[in-house]
Amino acid sequence: KKKNLISNLKKIKITLSEQSTLASITQIQNLRFEMSYRTIMLFSTATPIFSVLGWSMYVSKERAKKPESMDFQPNSTYDILDGKLKTGDLLFFKRNWALMQPPAALLVLAARKVFDTQYD
Repeated sequence: KKKNLISNLKKIKITLSEQSTLASITQIQNLRFEMSYRTIMLFSTATPIFSVLGWSMYVSKERAKKPESMDFQPNSTYDILDGKLKTGDLLFFKRNWALMQPPAALLVLAARKVFDTQYD
């Protein structure tokens, strides 16, 4: 009877250790999935944020540059409009939206779409 009892206890011990091993493996697999999910979520939220920040920094850098020359050019827009504009005249601008700060660019694109125009 003692031998039978001891062999049964060993079987139970082995079964318990196998179950704990399986539980550990399952926990490790769950942890790996959770970590990969967190990594994906981190990159999917960080990528647009860093893209907009990079765009904003580029625009700030470009707009801070000083013009190459401030010389008056004959037959330029300034020359043509000099003295011809009056109060109430409308000026239409078609600026490159990619060289605006992100909120202003979104506003310009939305206005162009809503009013079906190519001007700001």
